[in-house]
Amino acid sequence: MNQRRRILRALALFAMPFVLSRRSRAQNGGAPEAGADEDPLAPLLWVKRPVIIFADDPGDPRLAHQLAELAREKAELEARDVVVIVDDRKPARRDQASALRRRFRPHGFTVIVLSKDGEVVKRHPDVMSAFDLMRLIDRLPRRLQEMGRG
Repeated sequence: MNQRRRILRALALFAMPFVLSRRSRAQNGGAPEAGADEDPLAPLLWVKRPVIIFADDPGDPRLAHQLAELAREKAELEARDVVVIVDDRKPARRDQASALRRRFRPHGFTVIVLSKDGEVVKRHPDVMSAFDLMRLIDRLPRRLQEMGRG
């Protein structure tokens, strides 16, 4: 099975909202990307905990591995209000970058975990285990309040 097909299969298994790069969304029949000046994370503020996965190429094996890792703990991540956002296309020119790439300026494969208030909790340059992600989220003040421990 080719790399692209594995990624799409992981997306289907995960069944959580995904936002793909401009080119990938068009290829997959997705909705149009938000306007250049619009913050694509604004609708998620105080509602979800975004985990943004950047890859320079949709065939990056780390992207497939990361999505498979998260898919294994789908229910646990949903309970923590996690939404996964994938930007898998590095543009040829900086002025063509997605709003997320302009904001976070990733270098190669990068996983960025945000809190519900939109602050960066962690930047990770490699695949992050679902266990480590859940442990990180469970230590956040807002999550502690949600669990009745804060």
